[in-house]
Amino acid sequence: MKFKIKKHKYPKDMDKCPSLVHLCDALNSMKGVKTVESCSGHSLNPTTVFFYCKDFESLARIQRSIDVRYTSCNTKWELGAVTTDVSPKKTPPIVFYIRSKEVYKTHSDITRDLEMIVLDLEYYHTPFFNRWFHDPRSCKKRTREDQKVFDEYMKRYDAIDQSYYQQVTLAKKG
Repeated sequence: MKFKIKKHKYPKDMDKCPSLVHLCDALNSMKGVKTVESCSGHSLNPTTVFFYCKDFESLARIQRSIDVRYTSCNTKWELGAVTTDVSPKKTPPIVFYIRSKEVYKTHSDITRDLEMIVLDLEYYHTPFFNRWFHDPRSCKKRTREDQKVFDEYMKRYDAIDQSYYQQVTLAKKG
């Protein structure tokens, strides 16, 4: 089953950063995940997304997408949790968050990293990782199809990087 990112409707006061909206769409498209608040940081604070998560497999995919050992982000991110005294009915009194450990200074920096996280979330829903999350030992060797998917994602990562470096170069010349 292919992971499909669906567009969601958000309150009018939601941060309008397109990459942040795309990340929230990706998170909200995951099993058992619902974002409740987000902020790009506006070049003053770390970028943060708060969410409920009822599915530990989804939580593991989120963690892996921001883990410094696997992510292509230029800035380090963390996954955390806070308890809450007020939560909607049928919602656990714990809210998870992902947060950049540094403040993004430019629009191109935040766009690049958020798009990398979204791409990582998509990649961690491929058949290889669907198998891996259920039995890591069964994935010691990639199939030909797994390798093909991996190569396609590498091209997409490279395209994001190429676009980012073009923006940075233009900004330096401008």
